[in-house]
Amino acid sequence: MFALLVVAQMKADRSYLSEQHLQRGFLTLWSWIPGLLVFCFGALELMRWWSPSWDYSPNRWQYAVRNLLTSNCGSTECLDELFYTMPFVCSIAYSVASYYVLRRTRHLQPAIFEGSARATRA
Repeated sequence: MFALLVVAQMKADRSYLSEQHLQRGFLTLWSWIPGLLVFCFGALELMRWWSPSWDYSPNRWQYAVRNLLTSNCGSTECLDELFYTMPFVCSIAYSVASYYVLRRTRHLQPAIFEGSARATRA
């Protein structure tokens, strides 16, 4: 499922990529949204199937938090952290790194884009 989101993100980057969006870093700064959607889906799935008869968590929320955000995730062998939490964490790290790079290289970007515009016109 995460692979499908990565492919969709890559297609969106390629299809909506323009010099203006690249200059602002529009797509890279908002790339945490698909990770958040995956994380919310995982949390909702965990809460949906929770039952007090087989789990010691007092409620659905604590069960989801325990399985997604802590190392005490024994009832699911911690696979939920791999499939739901890691895409979210990676997408946040990617967005933060993109923001940092865009801020540090803001003065270099106009020259890069002017050169690419001339190359496409010629």
